[in-house]
Amino acid sequence: MPYGSILRRALDITWRHKILWVFGVILAVFGGASGAGGGGGGGQSGAQFSGDSARWEEFGRALPFGTRGIEWEAIIPIIVGAGLLALLLGLIFLIVSVIARYTSYGALIAGVDEVERTGDTRFNSALRAGWSRFVQVFIIDLLLGIAGFIIALPIIVVILVGLGLVIGPAIAIGASGGEGAVVAGILWGVLTFLIWLVVIVALAAVVGAAFSILREYAMRFSVLEGRGIFESIGDAFRLAIARLGPTLLIWLILAGIGLLVGLVLIPVVLVGAGVAAALFALLYALFESWLLPAVLAVPVVLVLGALVTLGSGIYQTFISAVWTLTFRELREQEAPMVTGPSV
Repeated sequence: MPYGSILRRALDITWRHKILWVFGVILAVFGGASGAGGGGGGGQSGAQFSGDSARWEEFGRALPFGTRGIEWEAIIPIIVGAGLLALLLGLIFLIVSVIARYTSYGALIAGVDEVERTGDTRFNSALRAGWSRFVQVFIIDLLLGIAGFIIALPIIVVILVGLGLVIGPAIAIGASGGEGAVVAGILWGVLTFLIWLVVIVALAAVVGAAFSILREYAMRFSVLEGRGIFESIGDAFRLAIARLGPTLLIWLILAGIGLLVGLVLIPVVLVGAGVAAALFALLYALFESWLLPAVLAVPVVLVLGALVTLGSGIYQTFISAVWTLTFRELREQEAPMVTGPSV
């Protein structure tokens, strides 16, 4: 298989057909990113007011709920309504994210295939192809995710049993008495834990690679050849087994590229964060206020976030192009496959 040609062609398609970046950016935005935040409390302020009944009484009179303080009969419906509204908005966001994500998966696959067939692609044609198959692509991903979870359960049990085998003897050796026994117990625990860690990482890599490959091939069978859901998964399994060597090598190449990109980005992000922190500290020292640095932080964060999202979208486009070109190459080398009925 021409691995170098596939990578060069994927780079060329990614750079020349920038309309595909739109779908890559959508994947970067809706591809499972999450954030969490927390709020601080006002314990000190509460302590200041707790012993001052007059201030509490004045505060209660100022509330719009009456002079007796908060009327929970009026507040509870508001809280419930706000909760239901938040739940509804979350559900809408979830539906939109699923549609956008899996439509973009299909659009990237179809767009690269169209470039290979006709020399060019258009946003509308790629979008139509992605939209027409997004339900099938979503169900394929869902079924493979459920299967991966079922397979992961016994692996988790094995991991827990293994950790017990590591910790138990280490404690027993250490408790047998004497300083030497403690050192021996520590050495046993560290050594066996490292060995078990290697086993865990290897198992995770094997399972992750298997389901990642099945997912990529099954989606392409669905989008490019119009196969049914179970038919796509079955054909993906047969193709991966029949061409296991080239498939694994492509996966390893992409894993290496991902690792390299991460190693390059880490120092870039650290340097950028250091420069931004130094700039904000300088502005604070000059103006003796956090207001200006805070105001400047908003556009800086927005610009940096947009650049990171764009870069991630371009990377997603490239990875999808590599898998689509690999799929096309393998299908050209494959004899017609016997498949079951479509679902």
